[in-house]
This record gives sequence, structure tokens and C-alpha cells, in this order.
Amino acid sequence: MPFEDSLTELLSEAADLAPDTPGELLADAGERRGRRRVARRRAAVAGAVAALAVAGLAAVQLRPGGDLTTPASRHSTAAPGPQSVLATLLPLLPPGRTSDQNGLDHVTGPGPAAKLVFDDGRGATLLQLSTATVGLPLGGDAAGTQCQDPFMVPTEVCTRTVRADGSILVIDKSAPTPANPVKNWSAVYTGTDGRQVQLDEYNSRTGTPPVTGADPALSAEQLTAVVTSRSWDRLVTTARPVSAPASGQASPKAPRPADILADADRLLPAGVQHDNGSTPQISAGEAHLTVTAAGRTSVLVITVDPRLDQGAGDPRRAFEGGVQPGQQLTRAANGSSVITSTTAATTGSGGPATRWTVEVMLPDGTGVTIDETNGSNGYDIREGAPALTIDQLTAIATNLSWQQH
Repeated sequence: MPFEDSLTELLSEAADLAPDTPGELLADAGERRGRRRVARRRAAVAGAVAALAVAGLAAVQLRPGGDLTTPASRHSTAAPGPQSVLATLLPLLPPGRTSDQNGLDHVTGPGPAAKLVFDDGRGATLLQLSTATVGLPLGGDAAGTQCQDPFMVPTEVCTRTVRADGSILVIDKSAPTPANPVKNWSAVYTGTDGRQVQLDEYNSRTGTPPVTGADPALSAEQLTAVVTSRSWDRLVTTARPVSAPASGQASPKAPRPADILADADRLLPAGVQHDNGSTPQISAGEAHLTVTAAGRTSVLVITVDPRLDQGAGDPRRAFEGGVQPGQQLTRAANGSSVITSTTAATTGSGGPATRWTVEVMLPDGTGVTIDETNGSNGYDIREGAPALTIDQLTAIATNLSWQQH
């Protein structure tokens, strides 16, 4: 992806995982990050920079490494600091050369992130690394511990391994599509101490066409070596402590996909046909379905976040303050804050398409987001207006039944 998009993506990662005030919420950072990962890839990320300001990440700094070309085998013993993430990542890469280095180091927050271009002599590969923590004890439903839903992301192969110590490693290789011939291979390691290290690579300098080779540079074994390295100890474990809920307190849990689908089925307008699909949906807080109306079939991706009201300051003011050019802010009769947007998308044939998004903060602080595009899956977008209108999406998203979760 272009530098500006990549920067926004890094900042968006940080915004999703910005520190919350109650200690127990720290353990849920990875979960929120995972639930939003697919939606963030598909939707526009224009609000990321504003979200950072709202979240209060004054201590987060992005320090570009410049265009220096550095041997990937160079070792560094530098202590955590402005370039600590890059100083840790570079020695873990196979022989090659790197350029376009950018590191995002957190004094507080989810953990360091980085992006760079790696070239082993067979073509440039974009590498993006991010770190976070998930709640303990580690369970199989934690974000990042399962293969992605093939309905949402075209998948060539995905393996999930529970290691001897109970940690979980997921290696995911996406399949190219006519709309995006670039391959994305990723490794996500989730340790029993709550750490999560993810490395994504693309057979492209930018994450977008043109491709630079048949496959990304690093093999599955090399990806694994990077994310499972103990070199991340000092960066990951100090980035954000994992804290259990205080005695007698219960943290709100993200709803199961089945519960989201049950509510969606009930709230759809009369006469609209719908299909929940045949593939298992396992990501807490997120579900998808196809709807058909007036001869058009569209995909709805619904995300429900019961913790949107948590955090420092006035959360509703923060939510409404994140409106970007091209978005519209309204208030529903029941007090919900609503942000709607219509953005352009591209079909596999290169033609124009439309994406409609409704983001809602319900009166109790629950967040509901519905993203809609034409098509029969989450990535093969088709031309034309989606099946349900913005008003119909808003009526679904602002329904107070979502607060029951």
C-alpha cells in the first residue's frame, strides 16, 4: 500500500488499542483489534488520525528510518527507544537488504509496530509487524488464534498449531483475486503470557499492484522464527500489562456471531432474503450475511463492541468528534449517535462500486458498525448500489436490542 495508507494503517492499529482507564480492559486489546481487522482492511481508514487524538496518544511517535538501505543481518543491542522495534526486527530477518523503514514505538499502548521493504535479491517484499496483548488465560477464541473466515478473505492455505507450551501459531496465506493479485502471507503468534506478535508480508513494495515476484520473500518457517523469537520479550511484555478484572466485576463480553446473526435476521426489513452462509463464523463481536432485495445481493458485515463507552474523557464526544470529510453525523430519536459514509470501491474488472458504512454509538455506549457492499462474499465486490439503503442500515444498527449483549 502507499506510504500514506500504510501510515494510516499503523495509526489505526494504535487507535484501536489505545489505553483504556480500567485495568481489566487492557486484557481485551487484542480481542478488539482482531474483531476489527477484516473490516478495517475493507473499509476506508480516513478516521484513524483523528481517533489517535481522541484516544490521547500524545506519547506515540512515528519516527521514519529514512531511505537508508541496511543489511538485514546487522545486529543491534540497543535498548527500547525510538528505533527499538526496528532494531529488534532487523536481526531476525534472513539475509537481504531493507529500505523504507518506519517504526512506531509506544511509551504506553499496545506495543511497537513497524513497516519496511525487504529484498533478498528475488524481488521486494513489504513487511508489516504489529504487537499487542490478549486476555489470560489464553483461550482458543482469542483474536488472532484462528484462521480467518474464507468468506471474508480469499485463502490459499491456513494452518493453526497449538504448541507444546499452549501457545498458538496461525500461518495464513491469502489467495490472489482479479481485483487484488497481491498475496498476503501472515504469521500470528499468541503466547501463554498474553503476547501477540503478527508479521504480514506482501509480494509487492506497497501491498498493492504491481507484484514483484510469484510469492512474498519469507517462507512460513521464516515467518514463524520472527514472531516466536524471544527477542520481543522486552518490547512486548512492557508495552501493555495484562490485568484480570477486579474481584466481583464482570467485563462486558463481545457477542457470539450466532447471537449477532439472530438479531440481524429479526431486524432485516420485510421481504428481504438473507443467507448466513455455510462456513463457520467464530470471531467474537463480528458476523456476516448476504441479503437480497430488488434483484441485488449484498454482503453485510456487522460488528458489535460492548466496550465502546469505556476509556478516558467523554466517549460520546470522542466518537462524534471523529467524523471525517465525506461522513455525516446525526442523532437518532433514541439518543444514538450515527456516522454514515459512502465510499468508492473497485470491482475485479476495475469498474466502480459502492461501499456503505453506518457506525453507531448506542445510548449505553455499545458500538455497532454495519458495512455493506454488493457481491456474494466479502472480497469479490460488484458494481451498483447495495441492496439495503443507508436508512435501512441505520434502522438496524440503532435498534436498542444490541444493548442486551
